[in-house]
Amino acid sequence: MLRIKITLLCFIGALFSGVFAQKCTVKISDEIASWQKHSPKKIEAFLTLAFEFNHVNINATDKKNVRIPILDKGFDTVVYSYMYKGVIYRKQFICKLRAKETYTISPCECCGVFLMVPEQNARRGSVKYMNHSNQTFISESGEFELDTLYKNSDTDFIQSSISMNCGFRPNQLFLADLDYLNPKYQYDQLKLKSELEQELLEKEQLSLIRFSFNFLFLHEEKLLVSIDETGLIFTVEME
Repeated sequence: MLRIKITLLCFIGALFSGVFAQKCTVKISDEIASWQKHSPKKIEAFLTLAFEFNHVNINATDKKNVRIPILDKGFDTVVYSYMYKGVIYRKQFICKLRAKETYTISPCECCGVFLMVPEQNARRGSVKYMNHSNQTFISESGEFELDTLYKNSDTDFIQSSISMNCGFRPNQLFLADLDYLNPKYQYDQLKLKSELEQELLEKEQLSLIRFSFNFLFLHEEKLLVSIDETGLIFTVEME
């Protein structure tokens, strides 16, 4: 098994280490010119994208294929940045790249900036949560899956769902305090508040997230997320 331990105070990307043994290929879609011609507004942010795959760089404007070293143990780390409405965003996700596979990066037509799709065995995966503590958490396995993770209990493998047409972009997985689902944070209550009150409540809800990471499912991966007896140490591994 691939095993990584993560505490709340650790920067997640620094812990996913291993030996670079083999390589895959990453390329930008050949249809970018067509997108620029017919939907220039849709890909403004995409064209500013800059990626760093395991310390190897590739930009959305590159026309070459790039060979990426992949880890034989642990997860591969991808840092990326882009500009949207004059603001630069810098984000990160982890994934499990496969040797000799080719991954194509293209604009996202839905609610993301980009998609990254493998040529072979392209399938989303699932997540199983294992709680060894005496605390109850709210778990998110996909953009539409919020579940209660009771103390000293495990879930089954839960399919990590995502918006239509966006199956191959990173999404956030997290564990939060039970109060995360307090009705005051729900849309029906928020819409009655002022803009400032809404902003404060949204920040308050985000502060209840105990552990989170962004993952890009590519090859039907099965993730195991464990919480230790103290409720403070979280472990991410692949079955």
